[in-house]
Formats: sequence, structure tokens, C-alpha cells
Amino acid sequence: MNRVAKLIFWAAALLFWVSVVFMICEHWERARTHHNKLFDYASPIISEAERQDKILFEETRNTSPRPPAEIEAKYPVPETLENTSQAGLQALAEQWEGLILHCDMEGGILNRYGASHPEMTVQLARKANEVPHLSQMTDRKHPEYGADVLSRFHLAVDEWRHPKPPQPHVYGSLGPYIDYVIPLPDFPDAGFRFMFHPFQKPGMASPEVFVILIPWRWRAFVGGYRPDYYETDAYPQYPKSEFWTNSRGFRDEEVTVPKPPGVYRIVCIGGSTTVEGPRNDLTYPKILQQLLRDHFNTNAIEVINCGVDGGSIRGQVFQYDECLALEPDLVIHYNYVNDTGDLMNSVLKKTVLRSEWRKNILDVLVKSQFLTRRLRRLWSPMMPTKTNYREEIEAMLMPSLKELCERTQARGARFALSSFAYPDIASLPEKEKYWFRNIFAIPLAIQMQLDDYILSADAFNEAARAFCEREGAYYIPVSEGIKGGANIFTDTCHMHMSGIQQKARIMFECLKEKIARHRAEKEQ
Repeated sequence: MNRVAKLIFWAAALLFWVSVVFMICEHWERARTHHNKLFDYASPIISEAERQDKILFEETRNTSPRPPAEIEAKYPVPETLENTSQAGLQALAEQWEGLILHCDMEGGILNRYGASHPEMTVQLARKANEVPHLSQMTDRKHPEYGADVLSRFHLAVDEWRHPKPPQPHVYGSLGPYIDYVIPLPDFPDAGFRFMFHPFQKPGMASPEVFVILIPWRWRAFVGGYRPDYYETDAYPQYPKSEFWTNSRGFRDEEVTVPKPPGVYRIVCIGGSTTVEGPRNDLTYPKILQQLLRDHFNTNAIEVINCGVDGGSIRGQVFQYDECLALEPDLVIHYNYVNDTGDLMNSVLKKTVLRSEWRKNILDVLVKSQFLTRRLRRLWSPMMPTKTNYREEIEAMLMPSLKELCERTQARGARFALSSFAYPDIASLPEKEKYWFRNIFAIPLAIQMQLDDYILSADAFNEAARAFCEREGAYYIPVSEGIKGGANIFTDTCHMHMSGIQQKARIMFECLKEKIARHRAEKEQ
């Protein structure tokens, strides 16, 4: 009994001290990688990158293409509301094709000014006439949406009362608006942008707020953009930004169809990493266009941006006819991140989460930053492997890519598939490496690390190269050519202008000889 008691004592003591050491290590890891500490490190790097973005935006403003004036005039300029009469407010609502709500400081609606067109805005105005409070403007089945809108309303008021100096963009930064779906009788998926403008005229007893609602940029969420749409501050990661669409709903200039004789047309498809840029001409497709035009000494080369924020590889199949209608000679695909959540969740369920008890254990373990980050070599065997991701990519994504490729080739065009870039955390300074790990946020069945996402991206890039060899497509090594951290990436996939320019340059170098041969073939 004495021997058994000693064994129990020493086992308990060992467990106790292991627990103590673990808690110390966990506390140490969380303290040294606290978000505020890492932000203090990353902030100067981000600020310099944003400064360079702003310089480029300003230097090219006078020579950049502009949207038609009538399109630009539709986007609200809230400052014009303060000294406007009631008749003037109604006129602005008509010009903006939206709804202006004059509210008190608690969100109570004092007056309403609604446009007489389009019909979707007319039905929104009818809804506004039936509710006394801003929080009741959203979907009645989801009161939490109204609470969120009201929270942003009060945040705008607080920021107006207590202005703060501009902060560098970080993941999750808020724009000066919020978008929500508001179901209407004839438009069940209608979406609107809420814009807030607190003000106080001289002589007013208390401040008041104008809330402007306009139809948002989407035709249907992640289902393409509204045609002839314009907005400013489209992307919070850029100090200044503008976004507009042509009559076909693409973030580009007008496209002539049928394609004029002699024009070589490239269509770029993908998600926000194709759309991104502080202005239409500062996206990778338009930079690539200029590189090609300079190289071939002709303007008869067009590169059209057909990306859609949030668009997925699988979703692209259903919207592809709109792209093919532009009669492309070459299609460039750059996307992966928007399929990542479904793909990684599927892999998790097929591997480490095959049983409930495993999920329960991992749900606890993955919350440890010390285990998942400092003991990566020990932790990795518990997580899906690159082979697991590769198998799921082949099953889930490659059929859609194959369909896109085949439909492109059936039109006599070429198809190019790019690898997908991410921050090169392996070569970054330790604090910058942990900065990116802290801002990684993809909703998954269990909390995963940036390292797992990168492993899946590597698997996709390998699968993409093999796909191109099988299908006779062009492979573009963007990921292999872009190395860097917060000076290039605004988060784990989007880029500052330095990264967007690198992306365009890599595509140019990879494709210029192929395009030369293809143009020559078409001229024969």
C-alpha cells in the first residue's frame, strides 16, 4: 500500500507541475503575442504601405479613367445634407435613388425622404413609413440585424463627438457604412447600404443624424454587381478608394461586344483578390493591360476585370456565361480563399473530427496558443495533412475548374490558372509572423491556425500546376513570386498596391510569349 501511495503521490505531483509549467508557458505565449503589442510592431509597416498606396492614388488621379458623371452623382455626399431644405432633401433622395432618414440621437425617425425610383427604393420608403425607429428597418425575423445597425449608428455618433486620428487598417476595420439585406415584397433579397451622418447646426438644441440608405453594389449577394454603380471608400484597407461598374456590372470600363477586329481580349475571373485595388485602373487586370500594351506597342489588347467580391471557384461556374459573352481570347483565374472555409471544414470532418469525442478534445486543445504555435511539430500530426487537402481539392474544386477550362477552350480561347499567394510567414520576423497568425480568421468547425490555411493553399497550388499540365492550360506562379509580409499583404490574402503590381508583373512575364504566339496564330 505504501508503494502504491507513493506512486499516486508522484504521479499527482508530476501532473501538478506539468500543469503549472503549461499554464506559465501559455500565459507567456499570450502575453508576448498580445494583439496590441503586435499592432505596435506592425503599425509602422502598415502605415508606410498605406502611405505609398495613397501617393500612387493621388499621382495617377488626373490621368486615370473616370466613371460617367451621372453614375458618380448617384453616390451620396452626406455633408451636403446639413444646410439643405426639405425640398432639397427630397431632390437629393431622387438623385441618389435612395432614402434619407432624419433621426434623433436615439435612432428615432423624425422625417423620411424617399426617391420615386427605382421600385426597390420605393418599397423601402413604404417600409420606412410604417416604422418609428431605425432598428426596425432591417429584417423583422432577425432583430439582431437591427441591433447591429443601431450599434453602428451610435458608433458613428461617438466618433463624430470624439474624433480619433486615423489608424492603420487591420483585419476587420469598419468602413463608414454597413450593408444589410432588407426583404421587400417584390425583392426578397434586396440589399441596402446604411450611411450615417451626425451633425449639429448653430442654434440647434441637440445633434441629429441623417441616415442614408441606397441600394448596395450587389445584384444578389456574391452574385455579381449592379450595373452603372459608383462608391467611394469601397475598401477600408486603402486610405482612399473608388469603385465603379460598367453597364454589364463589371469593375471596368465599357466593353464593346461583338469584340472589334484585331483586339486581343483577356478576361480575369476570381474573387476580391481579383477585384481589389483603390481604383479601377489600380487593379491587377488593368496594370497587366498596360504592361502588355507597352510591350506589344498597341492598344488592341484589353484586360477586363470580371472579379466579384466573395466569388468562389464553384460559384464562378454559374456566372461564367457573362464572362464568355465578352469573347475572350484568354481567361485568367486567380482565386482560392473563398472556397477555403468549406474545403477545410470538409477535410476536418473526414479526418480529425470523425467522432464527437475527438471534436470535444480538440475544441479544448486548439484554444491553446502555446500548443498550436510553439509546439507546431508536435501539433501537426493531429491536424489534416497536405495530402488530405490535396484529395479534397481534387474532389471539390477541380471539377469546377475543369468545367471552366473546357468551356473556355471550346470557344477557341486559352485558360490560365494562377497559384494563390499568401504572406511568406516562414521568412518574416517573429513579431510580424505572429501578427499574421493573430489576424487569421476563417470560420471553421474548430479553431485553426494560419499555418493550416497555408498548408491547404500549398496543396491547391500543387494541384493547380498538375491541373494545367493535364488540361493544356497555362500555369502562372504568382505565389512562388510574391514574398513578403505587412508591406505587401493587408491581411492573409489581400494586397497593398506593391503586391498588386507584383502580381500583374508576374502574370505579364509568364504570359507575354504565350500571348505573342496566340496573337500570331489568330492573325494567320
